[in-house]
Amino acid sequence: MMRTDRAGDLRTTDIDREVVVCGWVDGRRDHGGVVFLDVRDVAGILQVVVDPGARDGGDGVGADVHRVRNEYVVRVEGTVRHRPEGTVGYHNSWVTDFVLTPATVAAIVGIGRSRWKIENEQFNVQKNHGYELEHNYGHGQQTLSMVFYLLNLLAFLAHKLLEFGDRLYQQCRVGESRRGLWTLFRSAFYLLEFDSWDALLRYHLRETAGGP
Repeated sequence: MMRTDRAGDLRTTDIDREVVVCGWVDGRRDHGGVVFLDVRDVAGILQVVVDPGARDGGDGVGADVHRVRNEYVVRVEGTVRHRPEGTVGYHNSWVTDFVLTPATVAAIVGIGRSRWKIENEQFNVQKNHGYELEHNYGHGQQTLSMVFYLLNLLAFLAHKLLEFGDRLYQQCRVGESRRGLWTLFRSAFYLLEFDSWDALLRYHLRETAGGP
């Protein structure tokens, strides 16, 4: 079975259930032993804890997990677990001019968390996932820095539209990071002429399927 659940759909009612999740690696923390992967799909993000020494059916995960990088496509099989007692899953604070009462605090906290999540994840993607956005990004003159930033946003938007709406592009992304795939595309642009975007994608799929 390719997948039993989407990453963002798992809840506490799924504790101790065996699941299979597929998605892109949104972040990783490698402590030299246990590896933490944030696996992203259209429904949300799931934290996966991988012990390279664990064994499943006689085959250890081994050193392969240490080679996983952001935007790799992964398929994960495992058991949903509670966070260990005494650990903090999330802690945050912010300033608001809304009046907080027992009746309104839950809704306002939810709004604040959602806004932080959107802004933080957007900037994290643009800084660390191939867009090379920096704090002093292109000062320039005559609004040049804003032009560069808007082009960056347009590239991000185009990639997301392709990831969620273009089936040929989704097939090209299987087993390829976004950066790696677009490096191959740039090489193809330089060497060959294509009649359409679909023609480029179909050419890439034929080449990768054909092998050496």
